[in-house]
Amino acid sequence: MRYANCLLETQAAGLWETPSFALPTVNIGLRQRGRERARNVLDAEPKVETILAKLEIARSNGFRNSLAGMENPYGNGNAARMIAQVLTNISLTPDMLF
Repeated sequence: MRYANCLLETQAAGLWETPSFALPTVNIGLRQRGRERARNVLDAEPKVETILAKLEIARSNGFRNSLAGMENPYGNGNAARMIAQVLTNISLTPDMLF
């Protein structure tokens, strides 16, 4: 993804992973409806004209420049490390069991 110009997709990878690279993404159709999106994701109806219009926006310098410094709403890729750190430093007591 680091070397891609943009991503055209119907899967969740465009929502979850591309924000980490500030990669413009065109999400096609309703499959990902209701999921949180970063500002790099453009939604398009599954129609050729709409997809091409969103691709033109995604590939524009103005849109790409607008993504500078964006953050991934799904985290920074360090969740496993952070969870392991908490679990190794927490005092487990019987009242925590249910």
